[in-house]
Amino acid sequence: MTGKSRLLTVALMLCWPLSTAWADKAFFRPLDAPIATRQMKPKSQADPAGQITCTYWADLMVRESGTDTPDPDDAVLVPLSPGQARPACTARRIAGSVALETEGYALDGRKGRFLIWFASDPNGAMAFKVIDARGGRILFEDGVSPALGQSGVASLGPGVLRLRYRRGYNAACSIMKDGRACWSKLVAQGKVSPALPPLDRTACKVAYKGVAADDPSVILYDVEATIDASGGQSHISPRGPAACLPTP
Repeated sequence: MTGKSRLLTVALMLCWPLSTAWADKAFFRPLDAPIATRQMKPKSQADPAGQITCTYWADLMVRESGTDTPDPDDAVLVPLSPGQARPACTARRIAGSVALETEGYALDGRKGRFLIWFASDPNGAMAFKVIDARGGRILFEDGVSPALGQSGVASLGPGVLRLRYRRGYNAACSIMKDGRACWSKLVAQGKVSPALPPLDRTACKVAYKGVAADDPSVILYDVEATIDASGGQSHISPRGPAACLPTP
């Protein structure tokens, strides 16, 4: 990670929870509060690990590195046995640790056996992923609306995570420029639900005021996602109608 910027923009700090955020600061709520969090500052500007952030629950530790940058490295998951002492928050390798595919993502929090991560430096829709805390498998990936001040709801069923949120998808075309042709293309590609009423230029007119019509659209609509950890299956139910924003 040498050479990466260690300065986060003010906008990023204000708009999005970083890895130490949970409970009322997390996007999805309510989440399982950790029993402790620790941070280790980088030893120098050339420290390849950067800032290290460790989040502890009774049965689990998650260690992130590079959390003082918009582009964190892959995190590490460490299962903990009952009564086991919490490992130190350092860059040293920990026996039994599992590497996670979370480069460029920060921990939003935990709900049961599900770990939720958000892209640290998004453009347009804010990408997130759900990872199984038992082994580190990626179970689900999607995006949420880039509009500020929003949050999602997380709840648990038997082996199932349910998330309610306003979905955001970065389209490659512009509804404002191409109208129904853009929408039809997204439906045909499976990028948006065919159950939603189609968007046209009229629906995007206010959002595009003062913005070039050919700026690609971010498609927004409410959804409920169900994620099954045991089978690795997920399902998204749209709760339309849809709206759009120009990509920032």
